[in-house]
Amino acid sequence: MAREIGLAEPLIEALHASCWMAGVWAGDYPVGLKLGEEGAERARQFGDNTLLSLVLTMCLACLDGNETGGSSDLFAEAIALVRSCGDLYLTAILHSNAANTALIRGDLSVARAHLEEARRAEKEIDVERPTVRNNFAWLLRAEGDKDSARALFEQTLRECRRQGDTTRAAFAVLGLACLAGDRELCHDAAVLHGMADVRFERMAQPYLDPEARYRSESIERVANHLGKEEFGRIYAEGKGRGPDEALEVALGKVVVVT
Repeated sequence: MAREIGLAEPLIEALHASCWMAGVWAGDYPVGLKLGEEGAERARQFGDNTLLSLVLTMCLACLDGNETGGSSDLFAEAIALVRSCGDLYLTAILHSNAANTALIRGDLSVARAHLEEARRAEKEIDVERPTVRNNFAWLLRAEGDKDSARALFEQTLRECRRQGDTTRAAFAVLGLACLAGDRELCHDAAVLHGMADVRFERMAQPYLDPEARYRSESIERVANHLGKEEFGRIYAEGKGRGPDEALEVALGKVVVVT
């Protein structure tokens, strides 16, 4: 409708949303990228740098999924645009997204640099987003500081339980599942993986990289250790547990039936 009546801003917003739905949500990255590129060009013509940076962020997600590369320049453009607008909140989001892209590629030094920038931007506006904290926890895990990673995921889970934030809580549960597997607490890991998966199923939200890769690698290790049949039984137990039990399982306060 926005295209038919020629309204620039609603059309750009619609293209931004469609880019997300087609590329990131449905996994049709070429279609999502095409919609995003149209939105970005229209945002440039419209002269709205904030809208342009948002559309570029979705284009970046589609580029990552499509494995076509070339996202570094787009991130630099998007971050520069947002900085010029003085939007520190969106600056933090973009740096966090850039860190996520670096984690997908295994570039830990770049991921750390972006996450530190995200934290600095958040500190200036007295905000701390669970997404940035979760990404930092994944980075710490990859760097080998698994105790610190666990503490960050636990902090996120506690806060999300209080605030009713089921999305970020689901990622934190997945993080705790992977860390339990890293410590060879395989029964706990299987339960937590079941708890994480049921949360994502209820949200009808797919796993995306790097979390999708972390999950599959962890489940493979845990299932090989336990045996597929035993893993399936304990995993099913996790899917049947209450939504507020994940932290207790991670802290060893819930007995896992063997």
